Order: sequence, then C-alpha cells, then structure tokens
Amino acid sequence: MALKSILVPATGPEKLLNCFDVALMLQKQFHAAITTIHAKPDPMTAIPYFGEGVGADIIHDLSEKAEQENNKFAEETKAWFSHYFSSRGLDDSQWRWVEKLGFYSEVLGASARVADLSIVPQPTDHAPDDVNSFLVEALYQSGKAALMVPTGYHAQSLNNIMIAWNGTMECARAVTAALPLLARAQSVKVVSVEEVGGHRPDLEEIENYLKDHDVDAHCQRVHLSEDDVARQIIHECEQASANMLVMGAYSHNRLKEYILGGVTRSLINDITIPVLFYH
Repeated sequence: MALKSILVPATGPEKLLNCFDVALMLQKQFHAAITTIHAKPDPMTAIPYFGEGVGADIIHDLSEKAEQENNKFAEETKAWFSHYFSSRGLDDSQWRWVEKLGFYSEVLGASARVADLSIVPQPTDHAPDDVNSFLVEALYQSGKAALMVPTGYHAQSLNNIMIAWNGTMECARAVTAALPLLARAQSVKVVSVEEVGGHRPDLEEIENYLKDHDVDAHCQRVHLSEDDVARQIIHECEQASANMLVMGAYSHNRLKEYILGGVTRSLINDITIPVLFYH
C-alpha cells in the first residue's frame, strides 16, 4: 500500500494550521498529493425564512449578497493555501484546490472517498459545529481512514506508533490503512486493553500479519485498571512515548457514548497525539 492522496478541509486556515502542517509532513515523506476541499454554501440556504409576503427583490438581493460573501471567503482561503504551500516548496502538481457547493456535512465525506487519508481537527467545545463534525463526516461517510490531529499539536515524525487492538473489523481496517506509516515507524507497539473474545484474531495473529508486511511489533496484553478503556489507552500511549495511535472507530464495546457509538469523549478530548481512526 502507498499513501499518495491526502485530503484536508479548507476552512479557517489559521485555526487548523496543525492539520495542514501534518499533511505537509506526510506529503514530503510519501510524495503524496494534497487536496484541500472547500465547501461553499448555496446562497439560498443563507437566506432567513421570512414567511409569505416577502418580495422577490428582497430575496434576490439577499441571495446575491450571500453569494458575494461566499465567493470572497473562498478566494481569500484559496490565496492563503496557495501562499502556504508555495512557501513550503509545493507546486500545483503536489496540491490542488477543490471547491464544492454545499456544506461540509454534505461534501467532506464524499470527497474523502477518493483519498487515502483525511486529516481533520480534534473536536473541541470551543470549535464551530461544522469543524467539530469533520471527524464524523470523514469517518462515517467515506469508507476511508481519518487522522485526527489534536488542538495545539506540533507536527513531528509519526515514527513511534501504538495500535489499540481488539480484533474487530474496524480495528483491522485501521491497521491496514496505517500500513504505510507502520512500515516506516521506528517502533510499533500493539496493546490489547480488553479480552479478544469470540473468533476475533488475537495478539499473536496481528503480530504475524504485521510481520508479513515487514513491520516488527511488540505486542502486549494490558489488564484494565480502575480507569475506563479510553483512559487506559491514553496511559499506555504516554508510557510508550507514542506519537500516534491507531484504532478502530468502534473498537471497544464499552465505549458507546460518543460519535455514533464510537470512541469516548474522554479519549477524543484528552488525547494529545494524532489518532488514525477507521470505521
């Protein structure tokens, strides 16, 4: 497998700079192409509902004004990206600007279907709702992997990787999606923080799979402490000085209360390293 196509949502560039820095780092490592996807709302959706009796002229003027504002923002954002990438040595063959009519909830997931990896920000209480939806849209509407970058994270080599393994399909897909990064890593550790039940492949089987792909991994079963699974995963990452985590979006049966039954709010809120998710 190769990592050749990276997608990043193109909105509020200054606020999502850490995502773009990670995309740039991966682009240089894998000689990948970066697609910046910008969602431009339909002007008609920006018009308040006034009810009957509103003249066509007023609706036309409001629509025209909304379109002008959308176009201005798109032009300013594109110019920012053009300067950002060109100042870092990328030309037009290495990054592209894609503009689509609609909201990010409508276009991001669909566009991510033709990318190897989406890079999205960590949802926070202070971010706009559309930005907080990026992770959900990239995961559940694309069928591809998403790399969540924590707020305030400074790009560094993702060379010390931890895999949270429980043998589910989602977790297996996450590992497969991460293979290009795992193959280049200096250290790979696989931890199982709960029993792998039923007919799921255990630690020995995932270790053999990784060996087949020339990835040397240290595997360890971790017994649960008083903390929940999410906090245990974070603790194991800290103990191993991991700089990236790989896990399935539905990895743990005990983690049901956030992101459509996926990982817990505590992991998403508290993790300080990038997480590669797959649903």
